[in-house]
Amino acid sequence: MSHRVFVLDRLTDDDIKTILKNAVERVSDLGANDISASTEIVISSSQPDPPTSPQSATQESSWSSTSTVCTPDVLYPSFPHLTPRIMSTITSLSTGDARTAISLLDLVLNSPKNGDESTLLSSLQRSVLASYDRNGESHYDMISALHKSVRGSQGSAAMYWLARMLSGGEDPLYIARRMVVCASEDIGLADNHALPLVRPAFFF
Repeated sequence: MSHRVFVLDRLTDDDIKTILKNAVERVSDLGANDISASTEIVISSSQPDPPTSPQSATQESSWSSTSTVCTPDVLYPSFPHLTPRIMSTITSLSTGDARTAISLLDLVLNSPKNGDESTLLSSLQRSVLASYDRNGESHYDMISALHKSVRGSQGSAAMYWLARMLSGGEDPLYIARRMVVCASEDIGLADNHALPLVRPAFFF
């Protein structure tokens, strides 16, 4: 039976920017549709027809033109705090992972629109640095990566994932228990001394 290997490369910065752009436009469209629908209901149910005098038409035109003007630092009028620098930071911090990019974008969109840019940048950086969650998805991703590194005889990679977990606050006893499982299942009969070697370390 033949096997096929699929290599999953990281997304490029241009790919991440496209994903972010589509996501923001999608959210903006949903918000605009909700606003226009609610406005239509209010006007049709309780408001008279708007005046059509030349003065009011001129005032309405100037008002609409003023409301659509945005500065070069504002990419999306609905989200003035989503500046080019913020978008660039999200792209950089995501390191080619679309899930991380969307999560960071969600953090920004749910932040106060009049917030300070430097404060928002610090929040994004802290979010990435604290991404390891002992009770979340990263917990299982990293222990799985540790198992696979041992199974593939990649000692340096195994030490890397071990260090990541310990620096993230993982319980050493949990890692020790998983090493017993790893010695029994992943190494198994390939090395009869693996299990006797790890057991004293666990019960130390």
